[in-house]
Amino acid sequence: MSEIKDIEVIKAQMRKVRELRNTPTKVRFFNLLNNPNMMPKVTALWDSDGQQITGIKDEKNFGDIVEGLSSGEADMAKFCSGIWNQNCRRHPFDIVAAMRNFDSTNRSIVAEWIANPFWVIN
Repeated sequence: MSEIKDIEVIKAQMRKVRELRNTPTKVRFFNLLNNPNMMPKVTALWDSDGQQITGIKDEKNFGDIVEGLSSGEADMAKFCSGIWNQNCRRHPFDIVAAMRNFDSTNRSIVAEWIANPFWVIN
């Protein structure tokens, strides 16, 4: 009887994983990172299965990697990190500083998100 219960628990966990896999916010985040105006070095920080973003490629070293980017790229990476996980405070995004570093294209990416915000992990 215990094996059947274990199997049911595993099935429930697998259903939950499938539900989380294709959430609308993950699709929106994939589209944000694949915006033709998005900085390629920022997009390269994220893992993708071709349809959605599955996570930060190197979360352990994300801060060090971001430090090696230009100021605009670093700000955009922090912006995206905050959308990915709004509870993560390790890479704070300063919108005032970012506006100094962004060109009009990058400002429009942020403005579009401000007009219709979303977060992947709440």
